[in-house]
Order: sequence, then C-alpha cells, then structure tokens
Amino acid sequence: MRIRSWRRGLVAAASLPLAFALAVPVAVGITGPTLLFNSQVNLTAAAPPAGKVDNFPQNKQNEPTIAIDPVTGALVAGSNDEIDEPLCTGAGTAGSPGNCPFVDGVGNSGFYVSSDGGAHWTQPAYSGQCGKTIHTLPGYCQLGLASFGDPVLTVGPALKAGAFSWSNGSVVYYGNLAFPTGGAVPIYAVSRSPDDGATWMSPVTVSSTTNPVDFNDKPAISADGNAASPFFGNVYATWTLFEGAGKFGKSNTFSPEPIVVARSTDGGHTWSRAVRLSQSANNGSAGGRQGSAVRTGPDGSVYVFWRGAIFHHSELLAAISHDGGATFSGPKPVAQVNDIPSPLSGSSFRDNSFPSVDVNQATGAIDVVWADFDAASSTALIKFTESTNGGATWNAPVTVGGRQGVFNTFFPSVAVSPDGTHVFVGWPLQTWKPVGAASGAGVVTQGAAFNVRFNGAWTGGQLLSTASGDPDGSSTNGLTAQFLGDYATAVSTNSTGYFVWTDSRNSTPCAAVDAFRSGTGAKPNPDLQCPASRTGQLFGNSDIFVGAVGY
Repeated sequence: MRIRSWRRGLVAAASLPLAFALAVPVAVGITGPTLLFNSQVNLTAAAPPAGKVDNFPQNKQNEPTIAIDPVTGALVAGSNDEIDEPLCTGAGTAGSPGNCPFVDGVGNSGFYVSSDGGAHWTQPAYSGQCGKTIHTLPGYCQLGLASFGDPVLTVGPALKAGAFSWSNGSVVYYGNLAFPTGGAVPIYAVSRSPDDGATWMSPVTVSSTTNPVDFNDKPAISADGNAASPFFGNVYATWTLFEGAGKFGKSNTFSPEPIVVARSTDGGHTWSRAVRLSQSANNGSAGGRQGSAVRTGPDGSVYVFWRGAIFHHSELLAAISHDGGATFSGPKPVAQVNDIPSPLSGSSFRDNSFPSVDVNQATGAIDVVWADFDAASSTALIKFTESTNGGATWNAPVTVGGRQGVFNTFFPSVAVSPDGTHVFVGWPLQTWKPVGAASGAGVVTQGAAFNVRFNGAWTGGQLLSTASGDPDGSSTNGLTAQFLGDYATAVSTNSTGYFVWTDSRNSTPCAAVDAFRSGTGAKPNPDLQCPASRTGQLFGNSDIFVGAVGY
C-alpha cells in the first residue's frame, strides 16, 4: 500500500456574496461558535491528459460520510469517488454521442483519513488489487465484486479474547453497496479496518437475500460504542430492500421496499439475517419508505428511523429494540414531513427529506433533523425534534436552518458531542428561486451552513462554507442532470463539530452539457467539449469539503 498525501491550504472564513447571509437569525445573548476552516477531503484528480480538456468523471465525488476514531483521534471519511473510472468516450456529436459509463469491476467507494483534526487529509492507494493500484476500498475484486458507493461509516471497539474493549483498539466499519462482476443489482457489504484504513479485512456481505433481482439500497450503520451498554460492541446495519422488480425497472414506483436491519455481535465477522422493520407494500394507499438511519442509546437501545407514510402523508417513523437488536417494536410515528421538491427550483439535482439522527450518550435524548418544505414561502427548511423519554413522545418540531425566500436547504445531519453538551447540525444550501425557475449556469449558488445548541439554546444559523459554487457544474454520468448525491454527514467531539458535504466551488458549467440537458444539443463528450474556465475549474469537478466549527 502507498499513501497519496497533500497539503490543501486551509480556506479561512472569508467575505462572500451578499446572498450568503446568515441562514437563520442569531439568538440574542448567546456566544456563537467559531468557524475554524474548510478543507478539501478527496484527492484532486490528475490534470486532463493530452488531447483532453476535462477529466470527467474522475473528478466526481459525492455523498460523503465521516466518523471519529476515539482511540486514535483520527477523522475518517468516505464518499462516492470515481477517481479510478476511465474518462468519457465518443466524439460527442449527433452521430457519435459521448458516453461516460460506470465500468464493470471499477470500485467507487473512496476512503480518506486525517490525523490533525481535519486540517489535512490523505487518500490511500492500494496496490495488488487484481493487478491494479486503486484509490478506493481494497479486497473487492478478489471476491468478484466492485465497491459501488453509498458509503456509511462507524467506529467500534475491537474484539479480543471474546470481549469488546476500547483498550483492545478500534475498528472502522465502512458499509457500502457492491456489485458482483457482471451483476445487475448490488449487495450491502461492510469492510473493516483495525488501523484507520492502512489495512482492511476482506469485505463481508450483510444483505442476506438470495433473490438475484432484489436491490439493496441506502445503507446505514452504527456501532454501540458506549462501554456502559449491555450490548457494547454490537454493530447494526439498516437499508432499504427493493424486492423483486429491481430498483431501476419500470415497476420501481410500486415495487415492495421494506426497511430492514441486521446485526453483528462478533465485530462484523458475521451478520444475522435481515429483519423487516416496516411493511413492504409501496402503492397509492401505503406509500413507500426510504432513507433509514440507526443509532444506539446509552442503555443499549437501538433506534432505527426512516421516511415513510401514514394515511397518504409523509411521516418520520421509528422502530426500537431494547434487546440488542434481537427484536424490534412496530413502526412508531415521530413527526409529519412535508417533502421538499426534488429537484428544488433553480437546480436539477435530486434531493430528499430523509432523517438524520443521533443519541445523547449522557442523557439518552434522541435528536432528529430533516429537510421540510414550507408551502407558504415555497422554501425548504431544516426541522429538528427531540425525545427525552426513549422515543415515547416527541417535542414539537422547530426550524433550525434555512431562511424563507432566501435559502433552500437539504441533506441535514445532526451530531451530539460525546459529553452531551452540544448538538451540532450542518446542511448544504442553495440560494432561493421562485417555484418553476429553470436550472442552468449561474441560476443558483451553493454552499453549506450550521447551527449549534448549547445549554438548551440554539446559537443561530451561520455560514459554514468559505466559498460558493455553481451546482450546474456537477453532473450525473449520463449528463442529463446536476448531481450532488443523496446526503451529507456531521460528527462532533466535545470541542469541535465537523460537517462534510458535496461542494461545487471547483466546478464550472459546460455549455455543451447545458445544451444537451435542454434538448438543443447532442450528447457531448465533456472531456473533449468542456474546457476549463479561466480560473482553471473543470466541468463535473464536485469535491468533498469538510467545515470545522469550534465550540
């Protein structure tokens, strides 16, 4: 193994366009947290080779996740990372359209590590991977698999002599989708590292279905790291199981899609068969469900949340286990959800109202955030609710992010500091446009923001990103729309909150791609037809950025 390392100059807080004002008013009399820095997490893709003007999709990263190793202090992160994919092919004309495919057997699960509190990051390069050196998770090609993103991370205690203990060391669990070589549907697999990504154990399959057309999607994972828990060391994995028809088939709208959970009690070596937590039907009466999230409480209770429906209306639902994941309650309502439009006005990337959850390990309080649409102002806002009695009842939701008619917000994440004193919430945002506004170059500006609760009071939303970007420079591989993924992630120490998001500050729109999206041009080859802007920015260059906030 070799490590690619680089020093990314820290981007300090700077003056931004007037449109990037505070996301929500600052509370009077509350001492605000301090924005420390932004830093780029992923490795910058190589410059375009001779004869090319762009390097899409190798410069495309999204859907970041982050965790903290409490033993070493390292920050570990992951993302969908296409750095190992080939460049696009085709001439990009009506007779020879461009093609930017996902190549069979090429992994897309990137891993990154920081040993200095997120200021600088390294991205390992793993050699000997079926004759290749790769920059994504190792060990998959040997099993006839390719890692395929949707990354989720957690860190748990190591198991030695039949007992879990942080004194034994730590294990990084990296959950992701994986495609069998030549296969049409993915499995859910988990890789494990005892040394923050220097080495990895062989990936283990978590999904237990044997149906070759079942599509596993939207994974989540959490290790019980509280030494006082009776189930200390257990690891829980959840996901959406699209049954039978396959996620991308014509019948996808109504294919059964239960939320399922599996657990490991032996450090991820083996996993239980998946248990259904929800009904499976997805139809006009029942609605569907997606976006599960899982966390554990200080007493070992396991909480699984997802966005489902009750009486034709979207609802956050939860299932709870008090016996280490052996059994779960039926779905319990948490809060009504007004789903945000997908896409939001002025952009074309997809979004959602999936929940993010964390549990206060000092008090047992359960905190949940999601993106919610305010119809009166046509604005997507960030909502927060809390339960202080194990999910039996929930406080009335409050708005903690966004600003009516100024910002649309999405993909929020919540993290509670280990000592329970701070609740940190981060979210990406874009400038607001009226309903019906078309997407395109320069239509909206993208960034990120945060809010912190301390001693029961919110300090007020503040800008987290130190530079803005244009999401029109991002793209699906098919070039039909912008793409920022489906989520972003927050994590917290006792003194610092971290939020990672997909950032477009280093990307630039491409006229040939915009023409194709609007139906006025042939499908282009961006590597031939999307030259860099005058500042050197490239089309498709979506990066993973972390913002750090000191308490």
